[in-house]
Amino acid sequence: MNTQDMRDELNDALGRHAAWKLRLREAAIAGETDLPVDMIKREDCCKFGKWLQGLPAETRNSPEAQAVHELHANFHLIAGGVAAQIASGQTEGALAALNGQVYKNSTDSLARAVTRWRMSLT
Repeated sequence: MNTQDMRDELNDALGRHAAWKLRLREAAIAGETDLPVDMIKREDCCKFGKWLQGLPAETRNSPEAQAVHELHANFHLIAGGVAAQIASGQTEGALAALNGQVYKNSTDSLARAVTRWRMSLT
């Protein structure tokens, strides 16, 4: 994979993962109970996670990629927890979690790590 393709994928990942907050908020407000919680919790079920898994070992094992992988997995656990609250009808708790520091720290940390990785590509 060339450097530009990697940059493009990292840019797309930033937008897709930022959109999770809106999707989860809309699901909470709509009272959705059929969310695929188990899939949301897994970092290897989204397009970016599949892309990360498919990278060559030398790329996947770089410090930047490892940091993104760990933060990406953490993000999905947190988002999955919010989805579980929504699915069980705990709308107020889910909305509070989306506005809380844990969710914010997770998304901000992932965004910073993806940006660092993108900037490290020459």
